[in-house]
Amino acid sequence: MTDAGAISIACGLMIGLGAIGACMGIGVMGGRYLEGAVRQPEMMEPLQVKMFLLAEGLCALFLQGALRVKKAVSKAQNADGVDPIKALQRRARPF
Repeated sequence: MTDAGAISIACGLMIGLGAIGACMGIGVMGGRYLEGAVRQPEMMEPLQVKMFLLAEGLCALFLQGALRVKKAVSKAQNADGVDPIKALQRRARPF
């Protein structure tokens, strides 16, 4: 396996697992919000505001990680000087 292949697999795993973690976190948080809203309906509005702020924070953390991966990949080039992302994009085109 070439360096470009290993880097692309590693980046795909990092971004994919980060997305799965963020989605699971938002799902658990939404479930806890619903449980709290059912138990204390008068607290629904303050809890909703906090839930959406935390959900945005989780999304921002995932996007920050994805951007760091992209930046690291753009710095990592083959000995030939070929950018791994561009090589994958050329290979991914069907025709």
